[in-house]
Amino acid sequence: MTVATLALLAIPLQYGFEPGVQVMYDSEITFEGFIPIFSGQEGNVVVSMLVAVDGLEPEEGAPLRAANEIKAFKVVFNGAVLPLDVTAVQDFFPRTTIGLTREGKIVKSDAPDVSLPVRLPGLDVKRFPDITYVPIQFPTDGATIGQEWSFKKTFGESDMLYSCRLMKVTEGIAKIAVQIEQEYELLENAALEVVKDEIDAERRVKTTIAGAGVVYFDTRRGMVKEVLMVNEATSVATSLYDGEVTERVLMTTFSLKLHEDDPPPPQTSLEAAWSSAKEAAKNALSWAKSAWTVVKFALSSAFGSLAAK
Repeated sequence: MTVATLALLAIPLQYGFEPGVQVMYDSEITFEGFIPIFSGQEGNVVVSMLVAVDGLEPEEGAPLRAANEIKAFKVVFNGAVLPLDVTAVQDFFPRTTIGLTREGKIVKSDAPDVSLPVRLPGLDVKRFPDITYVPIQFPTDGATIGQEWSFKKTFGESDMLYSCRLMKVTEGIAKIAVQIEQEYELLENAALEVVKDEIDAERRVKTTIAGAGVVYFDTRRGMVKEVLMVNEATSVATSLYDGEVTERVLMTTFSLKLHEDDPPPPQTSLEAAWSSAKEAAKNALSWAKSAWTVVKFALSSAFGSLAAK
């Protein structure tokens, strides 16, 4: 098959946040395992958000421009709702404007240059759009069914590697398998807060992240329709005083859905598929943290019931 023929078969994959476009996303992030708050403990944290995204007039150097703002916010810690609302997170996650290419590469951002008191794997104040409505980048010329590609994004002070594969396109909805991996190292004090200088630190922590999931992209509207992602972070904390080593494991699930007025699909089948996805991804990550084994295993065994989407 010639290059010209392949180009004809390529499916255009481009974002379309044109001026005037207004959408909302329901986002839920669940952390299970070692939580670096309240002096560190095993637990479960569920963060739910309603995120508004507005398409804006483009500026020089960025074909597209969009603004995001958290409209609703709730945190549940070990089953108890914490007394936090939108105002509690606005200092860290205010309304932010980004400039991006149609392929999804963010080239401008006015996100604040602040850091969270604790480091949660996969979270970066400057990268909020990357874990919500711009979670993936596309090849410039689109992609053919089965095509694989990769790209990097910087989270914190290290790169996160994304490996992607276009699985299928049904009625304009592209289903893309995604695998991520990242390694980083930091210093923390007795309160598990990140510090820059070793003199202020009690431990050195090295973390490895591996994740697998799927992105559903609406090729007609030029926006993400749904994201399901499961990541496992394994951290090795070494005491700077006596060399004692402890291991921490944190599972993170990311769920993002386009907030629409139409009635949602039956919750029974969707919830069952999502629960199956989390378990399959956890099992896959326990024995294979590299290449496409993770994605193929997790997706083929867990997302079958969502194939018709």
